[in-house]
Amino acid sequence: MNFKRSTLALVSSQVILALGLISTADAQTNIALVDISKVFKNHPQFSQQLDQLKSQADQFKATTQKLQQDFMAKAESLNQYDKNTQDYRQREATLAKESAEMEVVQRTKMRDLLTAEARLHFDTYSEIQQYISQYCQERGIQLVIRYDSEPMKPNDPTSIMQRVNSGVVFSRAGKDITENIIERITQVRNAATPNGTLNK
Repeated sequence: MNFKRSTLALVSSQVILALGLISTADAQTNIALVDISKVFKNHPQFSQQLDQLKSQADQFKATTQKLQQDFMAKAESLNQYDKNTQDYRQREATLAKESAEMEVVQRTKMRDLLTAEARLHFDTYSEIQQYISQYCQERGIQLVIRYDSEPMKPNDPTSIMQRVNSGVVFSRAGKDITENIIERITQVRNAATPNGTLNK
């Protein structure tokens, strides 16, 4: 009787162990990797829109530098007037007002540009998340881990530290879905009209 119980217990433990291994293997097949930075870089519209924002920032910077040069010239011209005269005080007050207004305009424009850039990243990331979610639901993937697919460069300290601090040390072939997501986004985007609405 004890022999039968021991045999039954041994078989039961082996079954439980086998089920555990199966569950572990199943969990591993439901995990994927994605390089979000690479998806951003290959997004059909993101780089173009980001370049447009950078162009606006460069133009604003050039305009600001020109205004500052003009302001400095006006400030230097004050030296031509007697500081004790009413004319000097009026011109000085006018320059102070112009300086304050110019500073407000500059801060507002820079804030608008930064907000637009943040919004572009937000919208693009949200779109990428939707594509990843759809892709994973179709294939039964339960978890996606972000990682950097760029190889470590021995002479680049930044590259080395990024890889050392990465949450992914090893992954089996076929776990990276980055190219699949890029391909899907590109196909949908290329099927869109110039104003961004999809052709039906």
